Order: sequence, then structure tokens, then C-alpha cells
Amino acid sequence: MAVLTSSLTRFPSSSSLSSNARRLFLSPSSSSSSSSIKRRFNLFSFKPSRSLASMSSSSSSPPLQEKITAPYGSWKSPMTADIVSGSSKRLGGTAVDSRGRLVWLESRPNESGRGVLVVEGEKEPIDITPKELAVRTLTQEYGGGAFRISSSDDDLLVFSNYKDQRLYKQHILHKDSPPKPITPDYGSPAVTYADGVFDARFHRYITVREGEEKDFYERSPINFVDRFSCPIILFQGLEDKVVTPDQSRKIYQALKEKGLPVALVEYEGEQHGFRKAENIKYTLEQQMVFFARVVGGFQVADDISPLKIDNFDTSSDA
Repeated sequence: MAVLTSSLTRFPSSSSLSSNARRLFLSPSSSSSSSSIKRRFNLFSFKPSRSLASMSSSSSSPPLQEKITAPYGSWKSPMTADIVSGSSKRLGGTAVDSRGRLVWLESRPNESGRGVLVVEGEKEPIDITPKELAVRTLTQEYGGGAFRISSSDDDLLVFSNYKDQRLYKQHILHKDSPPKPITPDYGSPAVTYADGVFDARFHRYITVREGEEKDFYERSPINFVDRFSCPIILFQGLEDKVVTPDQSRKIYQALKEKGLPVALVEYEGEQHGFRKAENIKYTLEQQMVFFARVVGGFQVADDISPLKIDNFDTSSDA
């Protein structure tokens, strides 16, 4: 298969997700009878056990709760760490194969946010992506357009793999056919691909390619440390392919040598954007503690232990 690339740096986002959502959730007819409305309510278990009038007359008012006063930042929030982290699966894109089956990309927090392509099965959804691969492109850093399915009968799938950012092809209909790379291996994610389309007439795949390795190094903040003048705290995922750990460590060391207050926190198994609830909670807590200490003016909850800030903590404070 031939692969053509263009040097575009930005591309319009696809509206297929929103259009598919409208088709999935809007009712097929605006002239539904009352009986059809009743059936839809039964489908989603919206079954009132009594009328509104009887509910209002028989139910008693809830008791008033005692007002609780607590120091700033120390109250118990109803927002749990699981809610903050968005621990449910996230939808990243949809497509339809030649047999009319829905294919979607989902991000799984319990697998460190790994992107997996899933196809609609007769009974249960079927994973397409092997466990050693993850579907995600780093184009424009945050990705988009990470996969495409051909409209021909062979149901050829092309996707970007997160770790090496190479394009892989895979036949959905052949379960024993593993994905095969179709772009060069540069030894690192030097270039990225996204928003590809199939050219069935000439049997080609045309895609947007972004970046060269030298461009990323030229844009790195490590080259602008001389402009930094404020306290900085860095949070780094050790599996991050967008901003690699060595970048954060170099900046941390340079700021430390410059004499600025700086702290570095590294998380095992995290990528670009944290997924584990405990890490998100710890990050939010340490951000609040950091600002409270270097800016001042407010106190945080007593049970939050501050991390060490270089060039700020003295031997008596640490």
C-alpha cells in the first residue's frame, strides 16, 4: 500500500461523532403517539410509582441540616477522586465498516488510558487492537483522527500506534491477521500522522504528517529557561511520549541551578494527562499547597503533607 503525506499543520475536526450521536439518540419520528412515548419510558425504567399529586401530599419535608463551618480548604467535598479522574471509558471516534457494524475508539482508564478499537459483535463488543498496541496520534500534541476504515469489502483498517507513532494496517475480518507497520521506524516518535483517507482508485492512503525531530527540540522550554522568573512545580508521567521525562528533568535541573523555587513530581505508569484517581488527587492537593506556600495568604487542610521545594525550603522547614 502506498502512503502519501501532506505538510499541513492543522486540519478540521471531524463532525462524524456528533452526527452519529444525533442518529443514535434522537427518536426516529416526531409524530410518536402517547403509547410509543410510554414504551420508551418503560425501556429506560422511568416508571413513577404514584402520581405527582399523591407524592406531594403524602411526602414530608426533609429535615433541615445543621450548618457546618470549616476552615478554607478543609471541608469534605462530594466530588470524589474517581469523579474527578473521569474513571469511565471515553469515546474517541466512530466509524462504520462495510457490513454496517459500528467501530469505535475508547480510552480505558484502568489500562493507563490505552486507546482500543472495538467493533460491534453479534452479542458482545469485540476488541480489535492487540494488547501490545494503543491507538492514539500525537499530531497537534492532543491528537485526533487516529484511525480510518476503508469502505471496500476487505475492511482494511489503518491507525496510529501511540508508542512509536507509526501507521499500522489491519484487516478487521481476519482475526489471525496481526497489524503490520506501513511507515518507517525513526527510533522515536519523530513524526506523527492523522486524519487519513483511503484512495480506493489508486490503492493509496493519504494522510497528514506533522513535524521533524529537530522541530520539537527547537520548541522545547529548555531553550528558554533564561526567561523564567517565578516558582514552578512540574508533574511528569514517566510514560509520556508528548513531553518526555528527560525534558522535565532538564528543566528542573536548570531552574534549580538558576536559584528559582522548583519541585518535580514523577508518576509511574502515567502518560500525557494523568488517569489514576490517586495521582490526580495528589496533583490537585500539591498544587494548592505549592501556591499557599510560595504565594501565601491562605491555609490548606492540615492532613496534606507538602512536598519539598528546592531553593525555598530551608533545613528547618523541610
